[in-house]
Amino acid sequence: MDQRLRDSPSGGVQVPSAEVRRYLDLSRELVVHLTPQGRVVLINRPLARVLGTDTAALAGRDWIDTCVAEPDRAGARRALAQTRDAGTHVCENRLVAADRERTVRWRMGTLEEGDGVQVGLLCWGEDITREPLEDDAKTGPVETALAQAERDLDAYRFALDNSAIVAITDAQGRIVHVNDRQCEIAKYTREELLGRDHRILNSGYHSKEFWRNFWDTIKAGRIWRGDVRNRAKDGSIYWVATTVVPFADERGVPYQYMSIRSEITERKVAEAALERTVRELSTAREEEAQRAAALAEAHENLKQANHQIRQEQAKLVQTEKLSSIGLLAAGVAHEINNPLFGVMACVKALQDNHLEGARRDEYFRTAREGLQRIEQTVRGLLEFAAQRPPSAQLLDADEVLDACHRLVAPLAREKQVGLRLLTEPGCQLLADRSQLMQAVMNILLNAIYVSPPEAEVRVDTVRRASRVGIRVSDHGPGMDEETLNKACDPFYSTKPEGEGTGLGLSVTLSIAKAHGGDLEFDTAPGRGTAVTIWLPAEGA
Repeated sequence: MDQRLRDSPSGGVQVPSAEVRRYLDLSRELVVHLTPQGRVVLINRPLARVLGTDTAALAGRDWIDTCVAEPDRAGARRALAQTRDAGTHVCENRLVAADRERTVRWRMGTLEEGDGVQVGLLCWGEDITREPLEDDAKTGPVETALAQAERDLDAYRFALDNSAIVAITDAQGRIVHVNDRQCEIAKYTREELLGRDHRILNSGYHSKEFWRNFWDTIKAGRIWRGDVRNRAKDGSIYWVATTVVPFADERGVPYQYMSIRSEITERKVAEAALERTVRELSTAREEEAQRAAALAEAHENLKQANHQIRQEQAKLVQTEKLSSIGLLAAGVAHEINNPLFGVMACVKALQDNHLEGARRDEYFRTAREGLQRIEQTVRGLLEFAAQRPPSAQLLDADEVLDACHRLVAPLAREKQVGLRLLTEPGCQLLADRSQLMQAVMNILLNAIYVSPPEAEVRVDTVRRASRVGIRVSDHGPGMDEETLNKACDPFYSTKPEGEGTGLGLSVTLSIAKAHGGDLEFDTAPGRGTAVTIWLPAEGA
């Protein structure tokens, strides 16, 4: 049992310690502690004000017979029985209050010894009584305004509790109130959090200087805003965007602090993946610049491509594309360097003026062909990397697949994986070229990654009624049903940490659906995977 519950001098019943009672009194919620039989052990101050009495007057009396309105008593007894059976329960009933009947929504739970024996019930209530809007003869303008202000305050609190994670601490940082969303994300019960400070949630991620600035700010009566990484009871990590508002007394000294938070864990995961991709791209960009220093025009084109990529880094859908470019960078550099060295050799020979006639023409032709090959590689990379407003156009599937083949061929050779195109001539479809290339590249890179050395990745086109399919088949390990069901989920990946963003198939599926198409998988453990992008054919 919680150490803050102690034996009553009368014996048998466990009652909260003075420390816990103080925190219960600070709560805005209505709290009553009952014996398993439903007799009052204590009530907190907010409930005492509603009832117009105190714990001393109610202690030992039957809660339902004394305080619950007669029409609701049978239902209240059923609620107590259900709480004892299930451990928790939620119900509503009317109380016979000091002024009039009040409707309260209760959250009820059992108190247990370490061996599981129930020793009491703890009920947390929220007054949900609808206040009359019209003034009566006994209500003056001040009372009416006050009642309206209280209703507004309750409405604001209800809205805040249902849209944010809320906690209130005293001046020393001890928690005196948490809402349901705070308990849900932290995976602690309200009773486990009350009376503790926020170190119970500290993940150890932030520095001492971070927390020193935090306390200096709020103790000075200023609002603090920032992102905080916390650890839940089960050890899981979550991020919250936090605003802490000090409440000051008449001297301007804060006496409590309200923390309003919203969960941003998914955003932080995406930002971390994006930062990792940016670092990889930055490294690849530097290496590319060193290798291509002698080719000013190609170097300028690559700078433009990188500039376009940097502009799009803030968009999550680009994360997978940037990751793919980082993977292809070494192969693209190889495709540029090979013809570049040939061009430089031809230029040097021509500068030496030792060539004449047909031999001189042959050197000019060789240099021109090398530059054309470089231009094709750079153009292919630019087409893949660029993000433009989607613009559907009539595309030849063969031509798009050839462009993708040129980009992934160096990586396939490095992995010792064969590539074979078996396309059907004349397959035309209506699509955005850049997005279609990204979708095909995502699947091709996955197929190369999972294929063992000496295996073959096959790409072919398929016609089916008014649709055209682009199918990529590999000889990898295949997927079981559980993996297949998650394959297109954002951030799901079977690759080791750091080798993938988990966005490839999710982005590919989004592109297919945006074009009125879909993805189809044919896979099983041990027999590889075939992924088909189905898109509307031209004229469909």
